Amino acid sequence: METSAHVGVAGLTTTQPARHPHPTTKASALSYLIFDRPDLEQAERFLNDFGLQTVLRNEARLFLRGTGRAPFCYVVRHAPKAQFAGFGLQVDSESDLHALTRLPGATEVERSDWPGGGYRVTLTDPSGFRVDAVWGARDVEPLPHRNALQFNSVDAVVRINDTQRPPANAPDVIKLGHVVLELADFQKTCAWYTQHFGFIPSDVQTLPDGSLAVAFMRLDLGGRPTITRSRWRKVSFRSTAIALSN
Repeated sequence: METSAHVGVAGLTTTQPARHPHPTTKASALSYLIFDRPDLEQAERFLNDFGLQTVLRNEARLFLRGTGRAPFCYVVRHAPKAQFAGFGLQVDSESDLHALTRLPGATEVERSDWPGGGYRVTLTDPSGFRVDAVWGARDVEPLPHRNALQFNSVDAVVRINDTQRPPANAPDVIKLGHVVLELADFQKTCAWYTQHFGFIPSDVQTLPDGSLAVAFMRLDLGGRPTITRSRWRKVSFRSTAIALSN
């Protein structure tokens, strides 16, 4: 079973996303986002001002990174229409990639020529988004970033008669924390990610009539600790019957 009814929610009219007992793989990190834009130069200026740093740009693609160890976390493809195209998920072994090649529409395992190298399998989820399963990409040296601002609290006074003067420049983006998808086929897409990448629904919200509205899902890292909920590695799904957007 890919979904199951949630017991105890009055008026629930549809089944909720549920943890799959035997997923094809278990994704271990959100690697990167992929966007299409008609003007790479304009996109680069905006994203640099936002805090991302350019890794590589050619006529077809733009790669950007944060200050963390990931070789890149944001891809912009040159295309006529501006839209969200998909994202990459890290898996932990080559055997995971081979398992995913058996899914309908999946590519074979291919060597990646994107920054960091490694290998990938490209799939398409039920809502039409590209999903890259990646393994073996090389980490890079982290870049320096400014220290967090210090704040006084009732239990610790760390700053006395000292002003806070953050620099007037772009913020430091460290790494990706989560991605939000707005979906037309909510149930089928949620079930696809729980079945094939081991996503775990951590919070499911419904509308007053009991229909599903939002599902927060996290990666199954087993005994490995995760960061706090506000920065959790998670994917949020919002249901809509009208359009798909990022």
